[in-house]
Formats: sequence, structure tokens, C-alpha cells
Amino acid sequence: MTVTSDKVDRKPAQYDRLMTADEFFLKVETLNNQHFFTTSRYAYTHLHSSGEYENTSYDGPYFILEGTELKQLQTSHSLDKDYRNYGSIQVIGSNSSGSYQTSEGTTESIIIR
Repeated sequence: MTVTSDKVDRKPAQYDRLMTADEFFLKVETLNNQHFFTTSRYAYTHLHSSGEYENTSYDGPYFILEGTELKQLQTSHSLDKDYRNYGSIQVIGSNSSGSYQTSEGTTESIIIR
């Protein structure tokens, strides 16, 4: 068996789907400037992102951030569009600094471009 790796700009091809740390923090700053985090009813907020789009099974709410425009999606996120070339951030609320649980009541998902 032979295993090969396609490369793009001297990096493995799958890394092209990942956002950089600079892009991540720019998106977090955009969300913060739009007061996205201040509407939480939780004492603590945890941000989770692997750098690429992660499909979740929650019914919502889902948001999309394209550039600096933030919109809430009106229909199921998976039916609207193919988001494989996007990134995502999960915003998870908790009243404890050491315990976070993702669920429909605690988690908001943001698809980012």
C-alpha cells in the first residue's frame, strides 16, 4: 500500500479548510463588537472551534457571520447550504467555571466565513 499526501502551498491539502488563529480572533472580536456575548444568561462563556466547520445536531439557534455581517439562520443550517469550506465556533454557556455541557439550551453555533 502507498500513502501519499496532496500538498497545497507546501501544506497538506486538508489544512486549506482551517481558519488561522488570526482569523479566529478577528471573528471573536467582530462578535464581541456586536455584543453577541453580552446577551448570555450564563456566568461563564466557553468558545470552541477546531478551525473548520463542525456540523452539530442541535435544532438551534444557528448564526452565520460573513465578514462583519451576523445573521440568524431561519431554517435548519444543514439544509441551507454546504458549509464544508466555512469555519464554526460554538459558544457554550455555564454557571460554573470548570464545567461545560453542550446542549440546545447552553450552546449557540456560529458558522463563519
